Amino acid sequence: MIINTKKKAAEEKAILLANRSPEQVTNDKAIEERLWRDSELDRTDKLATIKDYPLYYAQISYREKLRDYPNSEGFPNGTRPEVDITIKNALTKFQFISRFTTEERITIMGLAKTNSAISDWMELFKLTEEINLNDPKTKGGIEMLEQGGIIEVGRADEILNSF
Repeated sequence: MIINTKKKAAEEKAILLANRSPEQVTNDKAIEERLWRDSELDRTDKLATIKDYPLYYAQISYREKLRDYPNSEGFPNGTRPEVDITIKNALTKFQFISRFTTEERITIMGLAKTNSAISDWMELFKLTEEINLNDPKTKGGIEMLEQGGIIEVGRADEILNSF
C-alpha cells in the first residue's frame, strides 16, 4: 500500500510539473538558485572572518558576487558565481617587504624620514591590509625607488613579478 501511495504521489507530481507555465518554471528555478546562494553564503560565513585565511580576499569577493547574483543579468538561468582562486598578485605586508633585501629595507626606512614622496608611499603601505602588485600605486612606488637609485635597476621588475 505504501509503494502504491509513493508511486501515485510521484505520478501526480510529474503531471503537475508537466502542466507548469514557463513563468512558474522560471520562478521555481529562481527559488532553487536563491537557496543555493544562501547555502553558499552560510558555508563561507566563517571563512569571511579569518583574515589570515590564504584566500580571504577571494572569499570576500565571492561573497559580494553571491549577494549580487539574484540581480545579475540572466538570473536565474545565468552562470553561478565562482571563487576566483587565481588571485596571485595580492601579498601580505610581510610577503611584500620580504621581496626587498635587508639593505634596501633599511635604506627605504631611513629615506622615509627625509623624503616626502617615500614617506607618503610608506604611510600608504602601513594603512593597507594587503599589497596588490597590480595596483598603480604599488607599481609607481617601486618604480620611484628604482628611478631614484634606491634599489638597483631591474629590481622593480623582480619585486613586482617574482612568484
